Amino acid sequence: MRRPSVEILSPGPLSTIQDAGRYGFKRYGISTSGVVDKESLLLGNLLLDNDPESAAIEITFGGFEARFLGDTAIVLTGADLTASLDGLAVSTYEVVHVKFGQHLELPGPGSGMRAYISVAGGFNTPKHLGSRSTYLAARLGIFNGRSLMGGDVIPCGTTDGLPFVGRRTSTYLSHDYPEEVTIRVVPGPQDDCFTESGLNTFFGAPYTVSDQIDRQGIRLDGPEIQAVDNRHDIVSDAVVTGSIQIPGN
Repeated sequence: MRRPSVEILSPGPLSTIQDAGRYGFKRYGISTSGVVDKESLLLGNLLLDNDPESAAIEITFGGFEARFLGDTAIVLTGADLTASLDGLAVSTYEVVHVKFGQHLELPGPGSGMRAYISVAGGFNTPKHLGSRSTYLAARLGIFNGRSLMGGDVIPCGTTDGLPFVGRRTSTYLSHDYPEEVTIRVVPGPQDDCFTESGLNTFFGAPYTVSDQIDRQGIRLDGPEIQAVDNRHDIVSDAVVTGSIQIPGN
């Protein structure tokens, strides 16, 4: 039985511990949290023979460095942040064995924005309301619910043996992050509040991800979507994952 851990040297702009999420507490104002990219978490855990909901480190944009304090196996999923282990390139969606003292670096995007580090046995951090996910607003999770900082040491779970090195997903399961994407949109209950010209703009014009972005949402820059009588006083509704809001500005 082994009990390795990971020491954070640099967390980058935002790195947190996240698992599949914290369910059953929204009526108390507690967010589900969890990874942004659930499929990437699942693939990493399956490759490592972990519980599918085991926690991983979610890394945003890069700038991440860590040292392994023990031998283990890892899988990197999600964005390609040009990872290297002791200076040698590391593939995504593939089991890699690491040894005590080795240095992992994810400096910045090759493609995509959020990457995940899964370890054999998962990260063995305390559960809060049934989940290891960090919820920054409510300060739930390891280290009193804050994001990771340099000097943090995160314990890994135990395993009876390491999964086969080189095990990887089929190519079609690996994520592709093109610079331009076309998304399918289902009109919402207030589509009649916008002019035909405005709707044509919305469905046909390009929009760009701005620098106003976090784990809750993304603000897009692009041409104005004209409302009927130029009114933007639609009553706010509850939203679900994937909702697109059009504020007055």
